[in-house]
Amino acid sequence: MRKARTTPLVFALLLAPAIAGTVGGALVWLALSLQLLPDNPAQDVATVIIVGGIAAVFVGVIVTYALGAPVILAGWLIAHFMKWRSPAQMGVAIGVAGVVFAFLFFLSGRLGGEQYIDEGALIVLATLPCGFAAGFLAGWAIGNLGYEMAPDETVSAAQT
Repeated sequence: MRKARTTPLVFALLLAPAIAGTVGGALVWLALSLQLLPDNPAQDVATVIIVGGIAAVFVGVIVTYALGAPVILAGWLIAHFMKWRSPAQMGVAIGVAGVVFAFLFFLSGRLGGEQYIDEGALIVLATLPCGFAAGFLAGWAIGNLGYEMAPDETVSAAQT
């Protein structure tokens, strides 16, 4: 069983939204920019991806700290109390929370209008894997930085 290290865990929980916002912002901008490829020259697409990617990362980090931090915290609480504390397990748990956040963020822009999902909105569904990737990396950082193997679970050389 992995044991929590208090100070590194707090640091990892504070760092996780920055990781998720950076990765999520960059991946979402890339996913949304891919629809420009068929109609525009490569030079213009590269400029849009680079310049817009910088802005997307800034916006992604701000939105993740403001709206996504409670979702990351909820995913961490579920993983922590279910004893899913390895980096991969924590990554999957918070990755699923990232998909839920991306889906709810997608739905918040679609509800209340006359057309619930139009053709322009379908590309936004590509952000769901981006939410998983961003959540997985944030969860992996939490599991890697905030937890360590308990001394009674280490394997000696004679047992291998």
